[in-house]
Amino acid sequence: MSVRVRLALLLLAASAFCLAQISTGTLTGIVTDPSKANLPGVAIELVNEDTGVAEHTVTNPAGEYTLALVPPGHYRLTATAKGFRAYTRTGIVMESGHTVRMDVTMELGVVNQAVEVTASTPLVESESSTVGQFIERQTVANMPLAARRVGELLALSGASVYVTGDVIRPRVALAGGRADQQQWLIDGVNASNIEFEVPQALFNPPVEAVQEIRIEQNAYSAEFGNTSSGVVTMTTRSGSNTYHGSAYEFFRNDLLDARNFFSATKPPLRWNIFGFDASGPIRHNRTFFFTNVEWQRERVGATHVLTVPTEAQRAGDFSQTFTAAGQLIPIYDPNTNPRIVFPGNIIPASRIDP
Repeated sequence: MSVRVRLALLLLAASAFCLAQISTGTLTGIVTDPSKANLPGVAIELVNEDTGVAEHTVTNPAGEYTLALVPPGHYRLTATAKGFRAYTRTGIVMESGHTVRMDVTMELGVVNQAVEVTASTPLVESESSTVGQFIERQTVANMPLAARRVGELLALSGASVYVTGDVIRPRVALAGGRADQQQWLIDGVNASNIEFEVPQALFNPPVEAVQEIRIEQNAYSAEFGNTSSGVVTMTTRSGSNTYHGSAYEFFRNDLLDARNFFSATKPPLRWNIFGFDASGPIRHNRTFFFTNVEWQRERVGATHVLTVPTEAQRAGDFSQTFTAAGQLIPIYDPNTNPRIVFPGNIIPASRIDP
């Protein structure tokens, strides 16, 4: 194998690792004994409480352990070592792009004795200097969004200005940057406009399909690129060991709306968003599925405020037509070259087609 091919394969593997890291979390920590001495060779098991999928590692000579590429979810950590009681910690919440530090202190005893601890979510992320905001599943599902699309949730960030948005492309300015300048990622895959090579969202997924969102405003990792105004990472939902499903419909109707001030009547509005989702196991503790299908049907009316010609202008008299600065707007005779303004800025009646 040539050096060039090997280098290409290494770069491909590195890029795949980085992409996966964006939509997953990392658990790290140090295992010590009661005297605070670091313990090497401690077996660490991390189990997803929803899917039963387990990950394993062993502490290094410095007593440190790291479990990378951990999908979002609720986990149970178990540490076992000869001469110590088994240590179990439940309630660990892993989030996309989040590094969680979970130090463990082992107690002397036999393996068949256990110490159980319930974890609490830290208020401050100590392992990263990134400035941003995390939006969990409960907020994603329950926020009252007009179009039921997750792009609208970016308005919750303290340093963002939501410009506009639709089913395809939300527009938002983050941390003082310009709109349409974020890198958009779905499950670690670039979801930006790669056709024109611009950091612009091309897909705004429905809230029923999204697990959580992480908004990186500044000081984010060098693994992110193609952006000058933040990174938006969306992680889709996954299945578990139990079957779940739901059908839903959200609607808006002019019967529930007030009349526009400039309209004599209410314009028609029929907006229906409906669909279903289903999830479950394909192979218990190993393989799962999740699907979400959604439709939108919309019929709207609009009220437009327009400027129409005055009676004098309809007769060709533009002698009183001025700009906002009070200057006369000249009306040129199209049959002259060079152009000449109609006398008195009035179009003769003979030149107006009935």
